[in-house]
Amino acid sequence: MQLKKRGRIWWTYITNPNGGRREFVTTGCQDKKAAEAVAADLERRAVDPAYRAAHEETIAVATERYLSECKAQKLSEKTIVFYTQRMRHILRLFLDIPLVKITRDAVIQYGNTRQEEGASEHSIWKELQTFKSSVQSCHCCQTIQHTNH
Repeated sequence: MQLKKRGRIWWTYITNPNGGRREFVTTGCQDKKAAEAVAADLERRAVDPAYRAAHEETIAVATERYLSECKAQKLSEKTIVFYTQRMRHILRLFLDIPLVKITRDAVIQYGNTRQEEGASEHSIWKELQTFKSSVQSCHCCQTIQHTNH
């Protein structure tokens, strides 16, 4: 990994996984240690398709895939509506972040926020169970489990 400083920001060369060309990309970091960590992550994404897929899989993508799979299984319309309603809360509070960024603390914070909004514990449990099912349906689920620290 080769780091170069341009102004106050550190940059690195990464091999593009699609074309094989080397690209000069920003790490967005002013601190060299932080830039090294970002550059290492960018490099790993460039060479490891499973790692890249796991880090690009977002909550919105997982949700859409799960709902599509439910429709393909010909679940009842009421079940689909139920899952959709539950996932709206997940998407609203977690936003559209990569699945690998969701930690235990983030889930606890989600539950606390929903309780503050007046949701019952049972409703929160149903939302998290629906979310769990959508994550388990991901193609990169095993990769996510192994790369999430």
